[in-house]
Amino acid sequence: MVARLFIEYYGATEGFDFAAKIGTVKDKQTVIDSLSEKVKQRGLGKMVVDNSGNYPNTNRIACDRYTIEIMLLCSSLEICNCLMDMAINVMIDNIKNKVIDSLNKLDDFKFIVSKYD
Repeated sequence: MVARLFIEYYGATEGFDFAAKIGTVKDKQTVIDSLSEKVKQRGLGKMVVDNSGNYPNTNRIACDRYTIEIMLLCSSLEICNCLMDMAINVMIDNIKNKVIDSLNKLDDFKFIVSKYD
């Protein structure tokens, strides 16, 4: 069963990255079990459980970023930025519309999209 589906992306003129990462029930429980008392007392457990960095990369599927980077870098800077945003939005929308419904999800399943620097 899937507890979390993370979309991690980075897009700037110097590079591009896009990946989906699945957090299983077991992965989520491992994160919960690893919470320190200090984190629990400060009420930060939810934030830790919803952070893709706390889940293993074994269930991370990256897109072919090298091909996309080459295609984008062949265009002007303005067009490059537009196309990069468009590519990211198209992939996120397709995952939302075509993947999420087919997953065997927990009741508290979350779809979390985050841009990193």
